[in-house]
Amino acid sequence: MKTTVVATEILSIMVLLMLLYGSIFEVNRKIKKNNVYILSVVLCILALVADMLAWILDGTAAPERLIFMSDLLTYVLGYVIITSYSFYIMETVREKKPVPKVFVRVILTLAIAAVVFVVIGSFANKVFYIENGSYHTGPWYRLTQIFTGLVMLFNLYLILSNAKLFGRHDTIALMSYIVFPIIATVLHFVLPDISLTYIASMFSQVTIYIMLQAEQEAEFRTRERILLEVSNTDTLTRLQNRRAYDEARFKLRDIPFVNALFLDVNGLKYTNDNFGHKAGDELITGFGNILRKFFAYDDIFRISGDEFVILNSSMTEDEFKKSIDGFDAAQYKDDKPLSAYGSSRGPGSEIADVVKAAEQLMYKEKEEFHKKYPDFKGR
Repeated sequence: MKTTVVATEILSIMVLLMLLYGSIFEVNRKIKKNNVYILSVVLCILALVADMLAWILDGTAAPERLIFMSDLLTYVLGYVIITSYSFYIMETVREKKPVPKVFVRVILTLAIAAVVFVVIGSFANKVFYIENGSYHTGPWYRLTQIFTGLVMLFNLYLILSNAKLFGRHDTIALMSYIVFPIIATVLHFVLPDISLTYIASMFSQVTIYIMLQAEQEAEFRTRERILLEVSNTDTLTRLQNRRAYDEARFKLRDIPFVNALFLDVNGLKYTNDNFGHKAGDELITGFGNILRKFFAYDDIFRISGDEFVILNSSMTEDEFKKSIDGFDAAQYKDDKPLSAYGSSRGPGSEIADVVKAAEQLMYKEKEEFHKKYPDFKGR
């Protein structure tokens, strides 16, 4: 039995260490609820170590004081863990609405009373005692469960009274802080030689991590990603905007070679003035759709009303030129090009100059376009 319990607790510690790693390095939201969860996981690990030590020393020739202290530490940490569960539930409630301060006082008062009771009772050999190197429960042992029962009832009240606020998913997750400890307590009363309290705590922590902590982080990151996409997306063309362009230029600084294509849509002002802004918008969106056919979305940026830039670091010079040729053939409408453009290639460390060179070539082509089509003068 001892070997089985110790082996199971070692496995539980390993699982909790993985949760601790995930909680510290993967869950990036530094809010109080997450800090409480991290603390409760640490407490569970310490309690498992203390309980494992108590099991290993029990019945051996180890100093009885050492056996006594390991058992006492196991009791005290158990009360602290139960208290941390309550604080986690209260922090979860606090995300939705205020929590009365009296709740905090009640839990702290019960916890302090329980710790004082078990310490005094243990030193008086009433809660437990060590005899011939072996652990034995004392006459006050069952009284130690009163605190656990009261806190479980308090946690149950907190969860059920806020069930509509939490929703079914979060309510079920939080109930793991009650269900698993109760199962362990019932088993302990039925089979006094088996104590699975801290293994049950491990299951509670795993459930909370999977259903609340990690899922909360996934939802947070999804919201962050959506907000980033929205802030980096041009509302008209759904291509990347000027903000995304500035970020891309910064990221490309260390790339050996970057291909740049600077484009300016021909006749946007003429279209707006003669056919209305809706027609102008259709001109821009249609142009953007053509670009999508020949260049990757991540490389296309609308940096102003009629200006677009392509920044690419994956194509060779010949491959990029081939894409430009394909685009150029597709952009003609009524024998007129939809845009003037210029391309260049150079090191990412000089990306501003690379883009500037492409822009200058675009202006030369734009001049030729205006000479050929004077009606479109003024862009």
